[in-house]
Amino acid sequence: MKRFSLLFACSVISTKGGSAQRIATTMTESDIREIVKRALSNIAPEIDLDAIDPGKDLREQMDIDSVDFLNFVIGLHKELNIEIPDADVAKLTTFNGCVAYLTARLPNPQTARDSTHQSG
Repeated sequence: MKRFSLLFACSVISTKGGSAQRIATTMTESDIREIVKRALSNIAPEIDLDAIDPGKDLREQMDIDSVDFLNFVIGLHKELNIEIPDADVAKLTTFNGCVAYLTARLPNPQTARDSTHQSG
């Protein structure tokens, strides 16, 4: 089966409705963490997100398939209005990886890094 193009999916989403223009330029790392948690809870509402190990693979911990993971990535795209190319999806496999990637991609994020959340 041919791999679904995440970039194509995000491009299609970004052209619909035009309502994704709501990114705050003063977003903190804590804000980003909450957005990641919200996107995860949208695909797996039964999961206790506080029990997630931030340095371990999200798909394994949450027992989600590739379609659910794609929906998670699309949810991040919609919430933050940033493109996430296929080549970068591997950087989102852990909670900490998601936060680090999104922090680096957002314009002028106001991050107060917590050294306990830097692995992954």
